[in-house]
Amino acid sequence: SNDLGALATCNIFEPLEANTEGIFLCSSLVGGEASSIPLDAHATAVLKIYSYPKYDPALCTYGIRCGFSATMDGPNPNISETKPEHLGHRGARHRSFQVATAETFGPICALVRAIRQVSGLATQRRKCLVFVNPKSGTGKGLHVYETVVKKVLEEAGIQLELCVTTHAGHATERVQNDASLVDNFDGIITVGGDGVMHELLQGIQERSDADEVLSKLKFGVIGAGTGNGFAKSLTFACEEKHTFLESAFLIAKGQTRQADISRYTTTTKSYTSFLTYTWAIIADMDTESEVIRFLGALRYDLWGVLRVIFLRKYQARFSYLPATEEVLQQGNYADRMPSSLDDPVPKDWVVEEDTYIMFWVSHVTHAAINTFHCPRSKMHDGVFQVLIVRGNCSRLKMAGILLGLDSGGHAVHEKAEFIECVAYRLEPITVGSCNDVDGEIVESGPIQAYVKPRGLGVYCLDP
Repeated sequence: SNDLGALATCNIFEPLEANTEGIFLCSSLVGGEASSIPLDAHATAVLKIYSYPKYDPALCTYGIRCGFSATMDGPNPNISETKPEHLGHRGARHRSFQVATAETFGPICALVRAIRQVSGLATQRRKCLVFVNPKSGTGKGLHVYETVVKKVLEEAGIQLELCVTTHAGHATERVQNDASLVDNFDGIITVGGDGVMHELLQGIQERSDADEVLSKLKFGVIGAGTGNGFAKSLTFACEEKHTFLESAFLIAKGQTRQADISRYTTTTKSYTSFLTYTWAIIADMDTESEVIRFLGALRYDLWGVLRVIFLRKYQARFSYLPATEEVLQQGNYADRMPSSLDDPVPKDWVVEEDTYIMFWVSHVTHAAINTFHCPRSKMHDGVFQVLIVRGNCSRLKMAGILLGLDSGGHAVHEKAEFIECVAYRLEPITVGSCNDVDGEIVESGPIQAYVKPRGLGVYCLDP
């Protein structure tokens, strides 16, 4: 359930034909004495209810706050009266009931169906392909899968097939060459950084049935890498705290929403994106800080200081199709794209040439766990949010913008400019920076992209 109040306020026993008190030997569920129906000493049946309610943050253990534990000291006795926005992390609060001897399991099966219905769980058994990158971030991906993710998903009745990646591009190869991918699986789960999801989408893009795969398969993300922007954006959209347990809980529930993706084209290649595109200072910080990757997320902060001290400015031509109401209603953005980077942009595009310090295009709210770079983004708003800082920004003001990224405070900074569009082209004039799609370096030079609205199904609850 989403919280303890969900089951407490719903009559889950209404579908039962028999007396509930006669089903269980445990009196805690009905508040009466234990049933006196004799049991077969050689055979028993047990009903297990797995629950991960939200708790009051004041009662959370240190392990839960850090995302390493799936258990808590105890529930908040007043949780049903606590406002949802004041609830904290989820924790295991399971129950086990011994079923009394009976000639049929009909009543208990009806109870199980009722509990699943009330909890909003998927009614059909699911099978998911799980990709684990054991090298992502600090190298704890496999440990996270074994201790948290596998446990929660198997409790939800999800059948899992594990694929531990052994080299760069492994996930791409697997999904690109698996002819029975759609027939064998209902969803794909990644345990690692955003790079695993990036590899999956590039592999799917190369399939002849790419559209069918994206329409039928659902995707879940457990952020065990360095940035974990997509996992954080999903938990944020669901109004959940962000730990491994919360991310696994979203997948276990089985509810889905559609998220926007985009199609990028460079001079000789194309890419599918689900997260961000960066150029200039953010791309420089992401790529150049690889030399201190062992520091985890701290590497971005340290390199950000370096890049502000030695501030770089890049000149480029930026062309875009504004996200007007008329454009959004017409859709079909692919048809409004130039066929190649050599062709001029359509006349209804806006074209500007300027000097830029920051150029950041996004589908999501968070580029990393602690980077709330685009507060106005929605999962399926159908637009690019382009964050621009032009060349007339001083070092002091640039430092202020970077410091505001963790809270979203930069969004109101006088030098931070947001542009909404559904397609764009960037033509660098100054040589030096690189094209960074979803945290991965792609072919340098001119690049263009368009939005594919609601192109990706993800495991995500309605807030």
